[in-house]
Amino acid sequence: MIRSFAFTTQGRLHSKNIEMFLMPTLLADTNLFLWVDLEQPTPEETKFVLEDIFQERKRTHFRFKVRLLNQREETLLEGYHVYRLVTGEKPVRNP
Repeated sequence: MIRSFAFTTQGRLHSKNIEMFLMPTLLADTNLFLWVDLEQPTPEETKFVLEDIFQERKRTHFRFKVRLLNQREETLLEGYHVYRLVTGEKPVRNP
């Protein structure tokens, strides 16, 4: 399942459940942040999101929201992880 949200730079919700073919246009918009939540994705969904949407724009850093839940599904900790995507290609500098 893929859930997606677009937020303004002020943190307001702009849109949600965005069609996958529209996601690259949201990434190009400097006034929006795209949030993609992959919950038990299929291998095809994972490949499409990571390779076709994000890598197509030559992005090298990704921010993921993470949550630590207890056995009752209550949130204990919440935060972000930033990852750098490294491939065999020459690194691309983000402006």
